[in-house]
Amino acid sequence: MKKEKWIIIYFLFIVVIASAENFDDTVFIKFYQALDSLNFIKNEIAPTAFEFDNKTYNGYEIIFETKWSLLDKDIDPMDMFYPYENSYWYNAGWRADTRFCADGAGSTFYLIRNGDLFCTVRWEFVSYIDDYGDYVTGDELSGKIQCAVEIIEK
Repeated sequence: MKKEKWIIIYFLFIVVIASAENFDDTVFIKFYQALDSLNFIKNEIAPTAFEFDNKTYNGYEIIFETKWSLLDKDIDPMDMFYPYENSYWYNAGWRADTRFCADGAGSTFYLIRNGDLFCTVRWEFVSYIDDYGDYVTGDELSGKIQCAVEIIEK
């Protein structure tokens, strides 16, 4: 059953991603597969239009939802795609664009680039200090990865 699922998903990727001009589908498949290796509630991919830096892009998005309680304690999905030096993504040519990175209570955002491809990576979760000074966390974790080809203005 697992093998059949991957074959169906792979062919779905081929059909969906083949419609994007100059888009490296292997990148999105690798994002999806990495997330699919985790315990999750939702892991979906779809073509999308999204706005970033006051421009509209046509690309693809992965919506991922899980619970911290479902994850292995040694895995932090929020760091999975960050191109730390000597990581898989770094060695594949990806770099973080530090002009578009933020980390705060309840959310993490970063932008990664490789040539003319870019991906925004957003994570949201419950994390705050309540009125009594206690640190409060929730079990839900959601992520959204959006990728497209950079629009170069001339």
